[in-house]
Amino acid sequence: MQVLLINTIEINPYDFMDSDDPKLNDLREDSSQFWTACISHRGLGRLKAIRRGSYLVDLTTVDDRELEEILKNELEEVDVMAYDEQVGRISGGVALSLGDRIYIAPNCCGDMGDLVGWEDIFLDTTGAWRQLWIGHPWVYYRVVDERVEFSDYTEKAGTEDLSVLVAVSKVELMAEVRRVRVEQDLFEQRIQRVLEKMGIAHGEEIAKIMTGN
Repeated sequence: MQVLLINTIEINPYDFMDSDDPKLNDLREDSSQFWTACISHRGLGRLKAIRRGSYLVDLTTVDDRELEEILKNELEEVDVMAYDEQVGRISGGVALSLGDRIYIAPNCCGDMGDLVGWEDIFLDTTGAWRQLWIGHPWVYYRVVDERVEFSDYTEKAGTEDLSVLVAVSKVELMAEVRRVRVEQDLFEQRIQRVLEKMGIAHGEEIAKIMTGN
């Protein structure tokens, strides 16, 4: 089975919901329906999460109109003139799938800048377990011959008794990391263009911060 990496951004339903909509209360028990109802309020209802119950969306599926709504939300309480202090990275990160199953996905506190951790995998020559920051709980990886093994999710500080969740081809993973790096660089450029269209100053610098580039 071919390994696939997905560059994602997180779209939190509570950032977009219409708090005065009484129908939302009836949907809270179904996280997917609740998510779709909330983001539809701001014209994002076309977007699909990478799996049921997730708030993560493949960034390549977001069009410029939707991106503008997302950026409005990101900058809603930001003083753009103090962008270097107030703008943060967009939540999300890299997800790994094999076949039809997503094995690894960004967690709490993960963001787009975490791609650098995936790039660092190929610098390791020790064969020891190393932490891969995807938010928390996190995972560990180790390079064994021509494959990369990833541990199950953990919040333990040590590497004792880690179990292998999935192993993938090192060559295939390297190709995927390079591909999503290109995707992320192009996404940075798109953010800059949309910010300029919105009349937001310092678009180039803000786009770099948001993507962690």
